[in-house]
Amino acid sequence: MTLNTVERESAAMKESLNRLARHAKTRESHLLVLMDQVNEKQRVDRMPRLYAHMFSRSSEFEEMKRLVEPPMHIDSAVSANIQFADWVAACVSRAVDYQLVERSEHAWATGGVFDAVRGAFTHKSKVHLWNRSVNDIFHSNVFLRERALYPSVKGHRVSAGMPEEALRKLRAAAEKSQRRK
Repeated sequence: MTLNTVERESAAMKESLNRLARHAKTRESHLLVLMDQVNEKQRVDRMPRLYAHMFSRSSEFEEMKRLVEPPMHIDSAVSANIQFADWVAACVSRAVDYQLVERSEHAWATGGVFDAVRGAFTHKSKVHLWNRSVNDIFHSNVFLRERALYPSVKGHRVSAGMPEEALRKLRAAAEKSQRRK
């Protein structure tokens, strides 16, 4: 199974617009969405899908009318606000990496100065770990030092003394048994 990046981006954008519209409704306000323009071809490809999504959904979901128009594309090189959004996105992606990758190099993106963002995200913002028994990571909790997937271990890990090849075989067997279910 290969990843279709266009479909993935489109689904993420649609869900982002849905959530932004719901948030605007709870605040009884309207919203103008700005995006960093990647290139003209991508903008031209995105716009019809975004228009279609907003207008087709607005008849059933009143909150979609809270979005003034489909996202406007602005070059971050000329907009400090979009540059700031890029910085925020970079920090969030590093914090997500820390939460999801066992040997992540991005512990710096949690705790400390990032405690200041606590509560700054909408409550419905979350990282949903598909097909995992781990709880979703909600709003600014992504910046917590404590990790849901890799909690701090006190003492000795059983796997610490096992050869990497044996661990690889165990993981493969576990994944194979999960697929059978």
